[in-house]
Amino acid sequence: MLKVYLTRGDQGKGVWLDLPTSPAEMGEAYAVLDSIDSENLDTRISATISSVPNLKKYVQEHDSLKQLDSLATVINKMSDRDAVIFSGALDMESVNGIEDIIRIAKNLQSYELFPGVTTSKELGIYLVESGDVDIHKSAWPYLDYERVAAEYESNHGGAYTSLGYVVRDSEISAQAISEKEQTMRIFFPLKIISYPQYDCMEDEQEDVSPREAVAYENQILAAIAKENRHFENDRGLAEYIHDEALKDKVYSLYPSVEVVDGELWGVMTAGLKKTLSGEETTELMDYVCGQNSDGYGEGFEQRPIKTPDGEIYVSFWDSDKYFLKSEQELKQNEKSDLGYGSQTMGGM
Repeated sequence: MLKVYLTRGDQGKGVWLDLPTSPAEMGEAYAVLDSIDSENLDTRISATISSVPNLKKYVQEHDSLKQLDSLATVINKMSDRDAVIFSGALDMESVNGIEDIIRIAKNLQSYELFPGVTTSKELGIYLVESGDVDIHKSAWPYLDYERVAAEYESNHGGAYTSLGYVVRDSEISAQAISEKEQTMRIFFPLKIISYPQYDCMEDEQEDVSPREAVAYENQILAAIAKENRHFENDRGLAEYIHDEALKDKVYSLYPSVEVVDGELWGVMTAGLKKTLSGEETTELMDYVCGQNSDGYGEGFEQRPIKTPDGEIYVSFWDSDKYFLKSEQELKQNEKSDLGYGSQTMGGM
């Protein structure tokens, strides 16, 4: 079970939405939100209720409802035992967004449950008696079971739940797990135009600098989340990659914006099932460039975004000043104090 409370504005008024949902139910929820506030379209997830009790810690206010809908479908198929394993896996893994949550939910076979183990002492006893730790039986009465557990936890990780201890399956290599969790983040400059006071006269438009754009981050994120509801599944833009070999390695691809060193950047986050070769990385960068200029970005730049200062239009593409940078390259530029204006432009 998964339900979210959607709100608009600062009054806390909103509507509960049960997931998974239908287009009609989604439309009804947004109609209620529009009746609450039709000016501020910054829709947020203000609360989460789930049969997985700790899930609410990981759901963020601007997560895609389309992705959460997909997650709810997976959760509804879980047994009580699976839900407990999912809960423990969330706490033991590094969760950096909804893509990670969905990936963990779909790979519960990668984890095992030590039933009834809810304390470190119980873990130590379980490990010794099950033979996972090889200690001669004559020494058992003299063991410090909590110390045995502490050493195991330091080597294997894991998390305590109400029904037992959750840990990665020892037969699954750390390399295989880490490959499932790989991400690649591709950054690019944004072109943002403002029409003060909602007066969309061409001679009234103003360019918004990357530093000024930081003030509109929340409104832009909300607009992206709304646009992303049109994706067919939880793969986002990865669903439309034509090269089958690349598509097999890139599980998901989602656009967003992020503040880096006081400037607002566009970013595409790719969830990878396997490491990309140099040629495949170049191919993915070309695909992102095409989506920004003629695909996703072309549609998004035509959607007005309301802000307290007027309407803005956000483009992921600027023919006069455009480049793509990996996260590593961007961080190297941070150290050199290079912002938009200091970049050497390299159009893809």
